[in-house]
Amino acid sequence: MKKRTSVVPYLLVCTLFCLATSPVVSQTTPQTQTTPPAQQAQAGTNDIGQVIFNMPKPDQRQQYIDGRKKHMAWHGSQNDKWTWHVFEVLNGEAGGGFIATSFDHSWADFDGREQFEAADQADAATNLAPYLTGAGGGPAFWRLRRDLARPSRPVPPPGGAPSPLSTVTHFFVIPGTAPDFEEAIKRINAGLDKVNYEGPQGYWYQLLNGGEGPHYVLVSPRKNFAEMGATPPMAMRQALQKAYGQQQGAALQQSIGKMCKSIRTEMIRYRPDLSYTPGRK
Repeated sequence: MKKRTSVVPYLLVCTLFCLATSPVVSQTTPQTQTTPPAQQAQAGTNDIGQVIFNMPKPDQRQQYIDGRKKHMAWHGSQNDKWTWHVFEVLNGEAGGGFIATSFDHSWADFDGREQFEAADQADAATNLAPYLTGAGGGPAFWRLRRDLARPSRPVPPPGGAPSPLSTVTHFFVIPGTAPDFEEAIKRINAGLDKVNYEGPQGYWYQLLNGGEGPHYVLVSPRKNFAEMGATPPMAMRQALQKAYGQQQGAALQQSIGKMCKSIRTEMIRYRPDLSYTPGRK
């Protein structure tokens, strides 16, 4: 997930949370989860993910794709136990790039992999590096924020197949306001649940290390482009005003934009042909 710098008009904030609150490795069809809170908290210990951004050279895109396939075949030859999902960025500042992600980890999972990672980097230097522009830097670490999901729509269990498409919204929060930003998201979610708001599902991530922050991302799965045109019976603005009253509802919605330096969107497409799942041919 690449750094974003430019500002999107504030009106975007008024539509973002129509998506609000699996992961980049989301279920195609999220299901309501009835896991007890204690078990949900325990599951949250495996919410760390590694995200790697690649930007191929414009005239060597196919060479990169062929190299990515070879690199994932290398993971299979090494019996890598981690799943790697690869996504193509279709538009926006990072359009034309590719994102490789591996989630469902604890911090401890990254210990003891030094030898494997050295060999991994050596293979990537052969099969990927010659075709890259150099943009993207090293791997970044992200956390799936289960606590920022709507209470009525908790994050599904790991292991589901990614959605064919996802919309991604990046929030670069003003330093020092991250706690207030998170609290506003939770209040919005509570209000939407209070009035049984029917907007689509979405999942929140937070950058922990490897880029500019505070940085939050909202990922919303889409089966196809037609789903982009689906609208809930009630606008989010109306839902929040119904939940909190006209003045408080409007102020809560506006507070999100005031706490962000910039907001940016993109769409990503899952590339199963470039991904790797242990034991799957």
